[in-house]
Amino acid sequence: PQAQAITEMIITDSRTADPVRPVFLTFGGEVAPGEPFAHMVANKVLNGALRASAERLGIDIIEGVAVQGFETNGSGITVHLADGAALKARLLVAADGVNSKLRDMAGIKTVKWEYGQSGIVCTVAHERPHNGRAEEHFLPAGPFATLPLKPGEDGTNRSSIVWVERTPDAEKLVAGDDLLFEHELEQRFGLKLGEIRVTDAPRAWPLGLTIARAFVAPRIALAGDAAHGIHPIAGEC
Repeated sequence: PQAQAITEMIITDSRTADPVRPVFLTFGGEVAPGEPFAHMVANKVLNGALRASAERLGIDIIEGVAVQGFETNGSGITVHLADGAALKARLLVAADGVNSKLRDMAGIKTVKWEYGQSGIVCTVAHERPHNGRAEEHFLPAGPFATLPLKPGEDGTNRSSIVWVERTPDAEKLVAGDDLLFEHELEQRFGLKLGEIRVTDAPRAWPLGLTIARAFVAPRIALAGDAAHGIHPIAGEC
């Protein structure tokens, strides 16, 4: 009940001012009877499901304590925490993001490239239902995507926005006037779903490429963005 099915996706190559954006690629259909080809699930829902699974499996979750360092030997690894605790294991999985401190502690080097773009994310409410359709418009400054979400608790039609702009422009949009942000958003979103309203504070993250030169070290393995952080569009492929 928490997952929104994506039943169709359209992709265009256009400009913001284009009155009509011809569709040059579509995805849709079912991978199996009654099974849409994709779903959208809110991050907080995923986190809640992961926590519930960890509790069922008896996995301890330690929060708010940094890793100070670790040491390895032939049989395992000992991780030292800032509160003085020491944890022993056979393997340490570093899944602490693109700026992984564990990766740095392990002495694993990276290859980096800045795209000069930032990704703006926010949630919008709109008058008409999206009917499970996602859209991605490749604009000169970067892609603009609308991703269908489950209705809000009050039944509000909602979509998630992923909007790529040149970093200076993205920073101005996020830090600037709310009315200007909604105006620029509407220019890209269009009026096909009626009036739109931003329902949470927009945020922006700089986009770049970060790839570890090695994915493993003695008793350590990198996972997720700690191993390779790439452009979100490349991540869809």
